Amino acid sequence: MILHRLRLCTSLFFKLMRVWMQLLYGAWRVSSLPQPIVSIFGGSRLPQDNIYATQAVQIAQWLVEHNISVLTGGGRGIMEAASYGAIHNNGGKGRSIGIGVKDLGENVRNPYVKEYFMLDYFFARKWLLTRYSVAFIVFPGGFGTLDELSEVLTLILT
Repeated sequence: MILHRLRLCTSLFFKLMRVWMQLLYGAWRVSSLPQPIVSIFGGSRLPQDNIYATQAVQIAQWLVEHNISVLTGGGRGIMEAASYGAIHNNGGKGRSIGIGVKDLGENVRNPYVKEYFMLDYFFARKWLLTRYSVAFIVFPGGFGTLDELSEVLTLILT
């Protein structure tokens, strides 16, 4: 019984250390972006010719032109549009980072994201996307976008 509890505690300790190291690494990467930072959330399944994707491109362009860095999930859909907008018309010098999650299945790095790194845990990604941003832009999406919006609203209220 004691050995079993010891194994569980040891396993938990190493998982927590892994999470802590990923958060530390992510914080190091995100803090390298010039301030201020705006996070853009939205659906990964929206096609690039969708009106919301077009608006994401325009907003990201405007942000970067006004020396505001862009932070996204680094995937397809709205995240791809925002990454494209961040580098488009800026000589490829857009200020953006994408944060992916391993084993999400659909979360594939988009070709326009300037810097990209992967984490093992979705909550770590959400923490990094919300912790360093001064504003949030939310486009239509699925349950993941709804989860991110709920997180932001909860943080604002508390």
